[in-house]
Amino acid sequence: MSVLARVAAVATCAVMTAVLLATLSAPAHAEVLHHRDQRHDVWRFNGKKERIAPHAANPDLTRVTIRHAAKRVVVKIAARKMTRRTDLATLKIVTPQGHYWVAAFLNPTFVTVMKHNRDVACPRATAHRSLPRNRMTITVPRRCLDTPRWVKIGGGVIKTGPGGTAEKGHLDLLFGGKPTGERVLVSPRVLSS
Repeated sequence: MSVLARVAAVATCAVMTAVLLATLSAPAHAEVLHHRDQRHDVWRFNGKKERIAPHAANPDLTRVTIRHAAKRVVVKIAARKMTRRTDLATLKIVTPQGHYWVAAFLNPTFVTVMKHNRDVACPRATAHRSLPRNRMTITVPRRCLDTPRWVKIGGGVIKTGPGGTAEKGHLDLLFGGKPTGERVLVSPRVLSS
């Protein structure tokens, strides 16, 4: 092997090693995302307009955890206070395959998953609420989301108005923003484990 060939081989190895080390040490998104929600950011709505209701504790979210496991996506939500009227959570799940909407009705409990305004058969999607702990958990199997490599999640939790009407009540969004309009703020990507 000539000197020039040796220098080229050593330089190539050095470049490949540097690229490999940079790739391995690059920050990656974790399979679990923890988010602390701003307090006193609950929106009150009455069918005509929305406004901030800073003293509303129900459903003032405090913490959101998204876990993208091998078989399911789990969203855990903690609030300052939840009651029986804290009865609906909606999630927007963005994946490489598209956008999904998940509605978790908690009184009585049932979960529906939609993609492009069509129901997705997902009988193993679940929602649980613990009133003493002021927490809820929504679980969606990954196969209902076309087994994505990553997810971004946004949405909110609603406390319905008197008589369970959704026209009046309180809403807190998982990642802030305004409750009106089509744009829902979502989390950073959470990779599959």
